Amino acid sequence: MSTGASRQGFAQICLGAVCVLAAILGSALAAAPEPSPVTTPAATPTIADDTLRVALVTVAPGAIYWERFGHNAILVEDRERHTTALYNFGYFDFAQKNFFLNFIRGRMWYRLAQTDPADDLDNYRAEGRSVWLQELHFGAAAKRQLAATLAWQALPENAEYHYDYYRNNCSTKVRDALDVASGGQLRAQSLGRGRGESYRSLSLAYARAMPWLAVGIHLGLGPRADRRINLWEEAFLPLR
Repeated sequence: MSTGASRQGFAQICLGAVCVLAAILGSALAAAPEPSPVTTPAATPTIADDTLRVALVTVAPGAIYWERFGHNAILVEDRERHTTALYNFGYFDFAQKNFFLNFIRGRMWYRLAQTDPADDLDNYRAEGRSVWLQELHFGAAAKRQLAATLAWQALPENAEYHYDYYRNNCSTKVRDALDVASGGQLRAQSLGRGRGESYRSLSLAYARAMPWLAVGIHLGLGPRADRRINLWEEAFLPLR
């Protein structure tokens, strides 16, 4: 992921680094409560129907181990106000109390950051990573609601969330936000479908370019990682 986070006092990192530690310690799939539903404030009614553009930004894996799993974010362009924001769930604060202990235990607090997309996208390109932009054709009301929700979640008092390696990470947070915007259709169409993959098989597929990383994941993950998962669960990986 981008190094642009350092300019804001935060370290931005994707699934790779935490997945390594999770795998080695065997904690990635420990029993945990399901993430809380997305909280949605009332949509702002003053934005004209045709002024919002919403897109999914997907970033290819990078050469460094913590970049091996890729990344994604949501871009919101308000053509009425001439503003563009990138909403990125992949930030955490190195200064938080007991940082390394919590990191190892998988008890990290991550946060949503609203950033300048030009800065982040330039950083990804400088790293030689492909970036895909997929415009999302939600209805006007759904786009307004999504934009309002993301802006509300990015406020300092709302931005932090409890990170889980597979169930509540920087990619599943994007998935959940888009599911709300789709009226639950994304989840409904994904739950009953799968491709025969498991958390282990997908993690190893993305880590195979680094044998030490793949070995660490393989040895660390327990039997729960071999359960066949559906398309909804596969979304822990940005490129799925």
